[in-house]
Amino acid sequence: MINFIKGSEKQRAWAQDIIDAAYRNLDNMDKYIEQMKQLDPEDPEKVAGYTHEKVSEVRKMLDSVCEKVVKGDATIVINMREKFEYDRLYRTLKLIQRDDMAWDAETCKYIKRQEQKGDKK
Repeated sequence: MINFIKGSEKQRAWAQDIIDAAYRNLDNMDKYIEQMKQLDPEDPEKVAGYTHEKVSEVRKMLDSVCEKVVKGDATIVINMREKFEYDRLYRTLKLIQRDDMAWDAETCKYIKRQEQKGDKK
C-alpha cells in the first residue's frame, strides 16, 4: 500500500485501487503458471508462455515506479493508469521474456541480461 500524500481523498482511493489491481494482475499471472501444471507438470511455464522469474521482474518495475516515480502523488498514478492495466503489464512481461531482460532499479529501466553490471560477455 502506498501512502499517498498528494491528491484529494477520492483521488488517493482511486490511485490505490489502480495499484492494487496491478499487483493482483501480477499475482494472477503467477497463479496461471501454477494452473498450467495440469497440462504440463514438467514445464508449466512453457505452456503459460512466460516464467515466474519474468513476472517477478515486472513486479520489481512496479515497485520501483511506486517508490521512485509516484512519490505519494495520487495524480501521477491516475495519469499513468493505462501503464498499470493488465494488457500493458502482460505486453511488458512478454517483451522482457522474448528479449531476456531484467529490471535495473538503479536506472529504472529494463536492460538486456548481458548488460547487467558484473556480467561478463
